[in-house]
Amino acid sequence: MGTSTSYSAPKTPGWARAKATMTRFANQGGVGPTQLSDVMSAYVRALGGATHAASSSASRAVAQKLGSFLSAMSRGGLGEALRQVGLGDLVGQDISTTLSALVDRLAGTGNTLDEIVARRAATEVLAEVLENVETDAEIDELYGRGLGQERIEELLEKFVSLSIYERLLQHLGDRIDDASLTTAEKQRIEEQIRDFVEQNHASAFRQYRGAFFRLGRGYWACFY
Repeated sequence: MGTSTSYSAPKTPGWARAKATMTRFANQGGVGPTQLSDVMSAYVRALGGATHAASSSASRAVAQKLGSFLSAMSRGGLGEALRQVGLGDLVGQDISTTLSALVDRLAGTGNTLDEIVARRAATEVLAEVLENVETDAEIDELYGRGLGQERIEELLEKFVSLSIYERLLQHLGDRIDDASLTTAEKQRIEEQIRDFVEQNHASAFRQYRGAFFRLGRGYWACFY
């Protein structure tokens, strides 16, 4: 838990319904008459519908930067991609240092809710790309010098789904925190939400790939 402490959802009729639905889902331990589809539908309506839900400028900006970086990495390897974003001095450095600086460069420090969400999603995606290696040379060897287009699309899909998941927890995660459940049960509910979001995105990604706003709108619409 702990992802919802920095922000409280607005107090409007739509948000009241969304919070009540999440409360029921959490109080039943994630198993019962209230389904995750009910939670997501109420949440998207509270945000003003799929189009409004997908309008995060921070997520769009970070997605574009992330996509450009991954494409550069696909063409010329990690070192060239780092140079293109002004981090050429990190070539040859340890991956943990590279990851930290790269997240700062692509996603900023995260001051607003949308920026925090985008930063967390970008951090996880980049960590997945750079995991289990220690140098940029190992990265290039692992990916045969670069990333393939299919892999880039998978990573961008993951970024969008993580953005939705993180945003929901920022808005409604306190409903889970306040439920009379064990820590393990609360973690299981968060995992259920994450899995649900990820599993409901494949068709939207195939339909809207190449246009982030339309992609995001399509993602949100599958819950509406």
